[in-house]
Order: sequence, then C-alpha cells, then structure tokens
Amino acid sequence: ENLDKLPRDVISDKRYELVKELAKQKGVSNNAIIIAYLTNIYRCKGFPTVIPLFSAKTKHLQQNLKGLEITLTDKELELMNNT
Repeated sequence: ENLDKLPRDVISDKRYELVKELAKQKGVSNNAIIIAYLTNIYRCKGFPTVIPLFSAKTKHLQQNLKGLEITLTDKELELMNNT
C-alpha cells in the first residue's frame, strides 16, 4: 500500500515507517493501522472520538475493516502521536 498520497504534514517519514512496522507486526495492511489509530485515538487526552468514513475497492474493504478489530496499546498511540 502506498501512503505517499497523503500530505506530508499528515504523515512524516518517521510516521510512515512506524505505520509500516506496526502493520507488519500485526499482520495487517497499512490502511488497517491508520483505521485502528483513528478508532483508538479517543483514548488519548484531548483527542476526540473519530468514526472513520472511508470507501475502498471491494478487494481492499476486508483488509481495511480489520483495522476496526485492532486495539492499539497506549505506547503505540503515543508513538503515533509523537512521531
């Protein structure tokens, strides 16, 4: 998957590498990690509850939905927020 389409202020090189590493560790797609991040971010002080709305080609939908099943650890959220 290619995260290069996102603006650079959204995903830095370090964050890009972190997303790829978490996806590899958890055996899911990069997009699933992004969706997991969005659905877990409410646990961080000062962040809102996010309900991600996304569209995907049928072949990607099942992979993307795996992100809804992932609970990121507090450390993983902290890394995502500070990278």
